[in-house]
Amino acid sequence: MKSKTTEFYPKTVAMALVWAACNAVQAQTLDVVFNSMSSPNRGYSSPDPNAYYGALVSLTRTGTLGSFGFSLFNGPASGGNIVAGTMKVSIYDASQGYSGGDVYLPLLASLSVPLNLSSSPLSPGYYATYYTGDLASQKISLTSQLLVTQQFELTQGSATRYGIAASGTAPSTGSSTGQYFLSNSQNPAGLYPGAGGANAFPLYQMTLSSNVPVVPEPESYAALAGLVLVGWSAWRRFRVAPSGS
Repeated sequence: MKSKTTEFYPKTVAMALVWAACNAVQAQTLDVVFNSMSSPNRGYSSPDPNAYYGALVSLTRTGTLGSFGFSLFNGPASGGNIVAGTMKVSIYDASQGYSGGDVYLPLLASLSVPLNLSSSPLSPGYYATYYTGDLASQKISLTSQLLVTQQFELTQGSATRYGIAASGTAPSTGSSTGQYFLSNSQNPAGLYPGAGGANAFPLYQMTLSSNVPVVPEPESYAALAGLVLVGWSAWRRFRVAPSGS
């Protein structure tokens, strides 16, 4: 039997926002149609640098993607910090269902988001949540049933074990299966429960654009220069209890 990735139970003890200055930009009013970003209390990481993570999600309604939120976790047993990298996100149409195996679903979007944490590297035992800026110009049409996957490519730093943060609490908006998608050198592509069969809801937020130009509030978002697909963004950085490997 193939082993599963180790599960960790985070304890939040600190939070910091990493802001990058650039000219103010206009964004669009955003309508949240899926949100599982609250109450994270576990993390999943793997020694396989090419591991994929994700989840099946159900949106409250369909439309054009406005913004996307996700997490990055540097496992406690990792060999060092995450300084920079690229998060590759794929969004698939799961209207016909997905129960496991290699993914052959229709691809709706493929995002490549450069992440620069050089001003505050992500240390072992920490995770961070990230919110993109306005993606409406990409004209990504979403169905109500989606499979979201993410893969992180480290470009700077000595981290050796990274993955995602998750929650045992059901999404506050939309719904999910309580399992996380995993594909790595130890585990075939599929949906996996948390340790002991517990619920596992990876941290995601998806919004739709309502095409009403507004300026985002600085308490919620900040301008970040240099991203290919986003105009403004914010990091939230948390400590994770150094248990497990």
